[in-house]
Amino acid sequence: MSYHFRQENGDAGDGACGQCGEPLPADEGTGPCEQCSCACGQIDGENCPAVVRADNRVVIEWMPPHLRSSHEAAGNRGVYPHNGAERLTVTDLCAGRLLGDWTHVVEMNR
Repeated sequence: MSYHFRQENGDAGDGACGQCGEPLPADEGTGPCEQCSCACGQIDGENCPAVVRADNRVVIEWMPPHLRSSHEAAGNRGVYPHNGAERLTVTDLCAGRLLGDWTHVVEMNR
């Protein structure tokens, strides 16, 4: 899945993300770049249109389902990054709906 979008009016330059201005590879599709897009879709499988900005940025850590049973059997969750958990940058609204037993906030920019 591609998270890039091209700035049509040229404000960010040709082949640049319209949100942050970072250069994009020529083969990228549409959508904000990975640094700017909400990564919640990696957890829930939905294509989130939200853009992460400095005022709504949250880093969450979540345990993919295929690793949970081994951690439950061991009686612990291990320590990131060796435990297989993933850290994702999402919006504050998406973080709120994703938090649970296997997902927690690591960093919040406010």
